[in-house]
Amino acid sequence: MRRQLQALWDSKVQALLHAAFQRVGVSAAPSWHDWVWSHVVVWSRLLEWPAPTPDGTPDDNMQEGLLPFIDFCNHASASPVVRVAVDDAMVLVAAAPLPPATQVCISYGDKSNEELLFLYGFALPANPHDRLLLHAPPSALEPFGALPERLALLRSRGLSLRWLLPDLDEEPQAAVHSWQAALAAARVVTMPAAEAEQAAAQEERADMSPVEAPVGEVAASSDAAETAHEDAVRWLAELLKARLRALDGADEPEDVAGAGWGSLRDEDEIEKGEADGPGTGGMRAAQGVEAGSDIRAGYCDYYRASERRLCEDYLDLASQLLEPTPFVMDR
Repeated sequence: MRRQLQALWDSKVQALLHAAFQRVGVSAAPSWHDWVWSHVVVWSRLLEWPAPTPDGTPDDNMQEGLLPFIDFCNHASASPVVRVAVDDAMVLVAAAPLPPATQVCISYGDKSNEELLFLYGFALPANPHDRLLLHAPPSALEPFGALPERLALLRSRGLSLRWLLPDLDEEPQAAVHSWQAALAAARVVTMPAAEAEQAAAQEERADMSPVEAPVGEVAASSDAAETAHEDAVRWLAELLKARLRALDGADEPEDVAGAGWGSLRDEDEIEKGEADGPGTGGMRAAQGVEAGSDIRAGYCDYYRASERRLCEDYLDLASQLLEPTPFVMDR
């Protein structure tokens, strides 16, 4: 993110701001640090609210904006307080009586710890909306060959190589983020190169839509179909194991070395550090600036612990799908 902000500042923002300030006769234009500060302030305070229509009434479309005073509220997943549009204002309404001196919290939305950490700088223990981010880097596809054909097949079938997988007993936010969609993509990745080339050529000629495309189809025999399924599951299992190693600090990326990625603390230790309960994340994030890096590291631990749990759950699922010859989970 810092590199992206730096590139945006160098290529566009700096020149635009300097030109704008010169037009109004101000010589001290904003600096790079001002730009980073403003970016953090805006994106950590934005809230969704109904977009107004020309006649002043809200419609069903949602937009992001800064809502003065309301954006002071911290986050609680199950807050009884809701935002309601009344005339040309946003009003906070409590669905149940609030005892005196109770902090008024609002819900920032059904966001995973990854979203909360990225947008607001805090995370929650046992977040019910957590998702496992799993993606396939190019290096995971290269050994199978026919890369252009495989990518074309994935596009034509509406498949992705990046998934936000929910708890096994929850529905995905979208079909493209389901375990079934990940398996379908894995079948495309692991099918023989000749089959991928032939399928890509056939779909290009037929101009098949994602609905019509036979996702991961193997027409040769039931044995071939079973082999294709196992190859797909094993490939996903390797992605999951790589993700787990990264979460445990075994494969620490060079660009974050020394930045707190390290080994994940024991889950019991993580739970002991959660004294405030799950409803005051935003407040603790603000306090963390003064308290040092320990609180921020704790939020990272919450995120990584939930990612690790989901990763292990999906590894167990993959092992069950491969019975009676499961892979070895060499974590």
